[in-house]
Amino acid sequence: MSFAGGKRRPALGADILPLLEDLIPGTLALHMRPLLDELFAEPFENARNPLHSLGRFAPSSTPTILHDIAQRKHSGALVVIGGDAQKVLLCDEGQIIAAKSTIVFEQVGRFAYRENLMSKEEAEPLYGIEQHMGLTHTLHHLGDEAAWLSEHMIWEIGCSLYFMGRGYWLFFDGAPAKASLPTVSVDAVQLSLEGLRQYDEWRRDDPRSVA
Repeated sequence: MSFAGGKRRPALGADILPLLEDLIPGTLALHMRPLLDELFAEPFENARNPLHSLGRFAPSSTPTILHDIAQRKHSGALVVIGGDAQKVLLCDEGQIIAAKSTIVFEQVGRFAYRENLMSKEEAEPLYGIEQHMGLTHTLHHLGDEAAWLSEHMIWEIGCSLYFMGRGYWLFFDGAPAKASLPTVSVDAVQLSLEGLRQYDEWRRDDPRSVA
């Protein structure tokens, strides 16, 4: 697998490590395993979830990446890193089935409160639960609303890629942990189009945006 604008992973795993350590703050294991472990059917390891593609990220990269995921029916995790933010879109045969972010405003508790699914007091503990137990465990606290909120998070986090700063993206192959997640599916192309629509709307309405 290789995306337009990305680099294919060399055959020898050791050859890529110096490049990854240069591109990504810290080591790959330190940053990726806590973020991705819960999202795969098997524990996240490089051997089982090989990194096939990576590249420099800019908001303009988003349509190409998402269209390639849809067209080639990829399964795995797209990770976008920009500044202190790390965002993940989990893919199953070209469909987006979950999304998570290290930004507090894009985590389950904040979404649940903002969408009036919980009071502030009810949502507050979810921040700590997501930090320590992960996305899948936290969504279970939403009961029947988990699927709706999970899909809402996919749209919000996916569209937010158009508003991120520059950084890096990586794609890890692997079977997603579908049994642990609410059953939702968002078309990657439709997600890309909605993000682009929101970005164009922002450019028209915000005088600070650059033409």
